[in-house]
Amino acid sequence: MDLNEELTPREHAELRESVVTGVGRLRAARARRSRIVAGVAAAALVAVVVTAVAFTTLRQPDRVTTPIETMSPSPSPSATRAPTPEPSPSASGSMPPVASSSPSIAFDDDCAAVMSTVALSAAWGSEATAEARSYFFVDVRTAGGITCDWRFADGTTLRVSAMPSSVVDSSLRSTYESALCEPVPWLSTGCRKAVEDDKTWLLATVSGDVYQFVDGEFDEAAVRQRLDALTPLLFDALARAGAPSAATRTDEWWPQVTCDDLATKIPLAQLLGSSGYQTGFGGEASADVDSRVAGAQGFGLQCGWRPSDDSASGSSMMIMLYPGGAWDWERIATATDPVGDVVPVNVDGARAAVATRSETSSPLSNVYASDGVNVVRVFSAPDPLAAAAALLAAMKGARG
Repeated sequence: MDLNEELTPREHAELRESVVTGVGRLRAARARRSRIVAGVAAAALVAVVVTAVAFTTLRQPDRVTTPIETMSPSPSPSATRAPTPEPSPSASGSMPPVASSSPSIAFDDDCAAVMSTVALSAAWGSEATAEARSYFFVDVRTAGGITCDWRFADGTTLRVSAMPSSVVDSSLRSTYESALCEPVPWLSTGCRKAVEDDKTWLLATVSGDVYQFVDGEFDEAAVRQRLDALTPLLFDALARAGAPSAATRTDEWWPQVTCDDLATKIPLAQLLGSSGYQTGFGGEASADVDSRVAGAQGFGLQCGWRPSDDSASGSSMMIMLYPGGAWDWERIATATDPVGDVVPVNVDGARAAVATRSETSSPLSNVYASDGVNVVRVFSAPDPLAAAAALLAAMKGARG
């Protein structure tokens, strides 16, 4: 029995919400506790430094005061990392200006311009709330796209992805020209419909965990009815989309590779802590339509592997490559992750790197690392820092 068979539809939605899209929210108490702990630690550190300086001054009354030159400590060679490493205090999430082209994002990168909650609530018959923007869609954004989510009081969700028409192939256009209900990553089942003009392609996905299911069966008729009610709003939105366009590829971008190619370029079994590996992360962890569109054009790649040894279960690995994605680094490094705090970390071969430190799971997860032009994301791995370093080295070699 796999993950999909073990989880209920509601649990699927909760899994997707808490793990992939990042639209859940930290408990206020946890946030307050984190701030209090950080404040106490900072105050204690200041007190120690001030006391030490005062004591030294009193002991050396005749000392001539001279300016003190400060230097950033250089990272020293380290032993093999532990499976759950802590970030180095000298790490930096900042990066010098990136010499990489930027896209022109649909709707001027503003979800409020895509749909208003007032209009959605009226069309839906249930109060709409805009969900927090996820910073995970680097590939979609580099392609000139935007992905936005709304949740409704009746428990259903809506995702609208807007992409430049030029990056969407004709077969995909025809697939969603009419409403289509199908398995949706992390959500069990949903229904989709697309509209487009000569500049923008809009895909709406309706899903949820309440009214869709009647006696345990997916209520396709109800979901299609919702999509029909949304269609006029989608056509109206096209006029506000602008003229989205993808970033222009440069020689410094990583080449387009496959997951099978990548598996041969990194010590995969070693990174998984297993004697071997098999393809697939498990469950429904596949790329959604917007990321598949971006991936087909070379703007992103999502791969998953898990140990071939059953005794090493739970040590799966999921990664994403974002060629040319460093243009979006400032947003990545300063984003708020609902799972925990985004902190700077050291990754071998990276000009900058950040990761999420969670109180409820392993110390580090969701590592982003950049070589200054491209970005790798390690969503999950036994040692995410080592995995990120291996991927950076492999893609540097692939560039030649």
